[in-house]
Amino acid sequence: MPDGLISLYKQFWTRFHAIVRDQPGSVPDTINFKDAAIDPMDGVEYNPRTKMREIQLTEPIYLADWAVPRSMVKRDVILSVRERYLTNEPTVSIYTANDVAYLRVDPDGGQPKRKASLRNRLRFDYDPRQSIVASPDHPLFHMHLVGDDIEHFPSRFASTREFEKRAAPQMDPDNIRIPTARMCFPSVLCLLVADHFGGEVLNTLLDQTKDIRDSLRAPNECEAWGDHVYGAQGNKKFTGWHWYYKKIDPKIDNKKASKR
Repeated sequence: MPDGLISLYKQFWTRFHAIVRDQPGSVPDTINFKDAAIDPMDGVEYNPRTKMREIQLTEPIYLADWAVPRSMVKRDVILSVRERYLTNEPTVSIYTANDVAYLRVDPDGGQPKRKASLRNRLRFDYDPRQSIVASPDHPLFHMHLVGDDIEHFPSRFASTREFEKRAAPQMDPDNIRIPTARMCFPSVLCLLVADHFGGEVLNTLLDQTKDIRDSLRAPNECEAWGDHVYGAQGNKKFTGWHWYYKKIDPKIDNKKASKR
């Protein structure tokens, strides 16, 4: 059997960590997933003999004091991952509900703990049960703002953060969904690198993870979208890192930043 999602995602994380560990802010050395069987999704015609499994991080990824480009402000980022795959297609994520939460952290002011409050929480969804069967008005791949509290903060920051468990602002109306590419776990990591560290670091990550990304197959729905967006001979995966279709030229990236 080829490497499954967990193995490929952990390989991607290892290379991601090696690239960003020298950038501003902290990043955990390792991550771990739990993998559990779940019932098939109603209304979606998968082979009943095929078992579906769901992977989640055993603890959310906490990225502390990440710089905000062109600003003196820093933010903490909490990343939660929930994806599903079929046992006969272990490298295809057929469902995603990946959260990115941004927290504002007050300056320490000589206090042992810094107060952290939730500012925004984004969820990147892909659920064919909703988009194809139950709610055909849902964009197949989309993002929406989440207004729920974050219930579990990583324990390793208990000594340095005082968390305010309040909900982030929710989009009004709260059923607005913004179309995106397919934002699986590596796609979200690419997004964070692009947003916080810019084109040069992103290019390095894309170069050093090509073999892993090529091993991650896209769900069938991506092929139809790929034909529509890129043409019959174009990109079939329609995945988040493909938004950077032409890799960013760091010189151009820096020129754009200097004009803002």
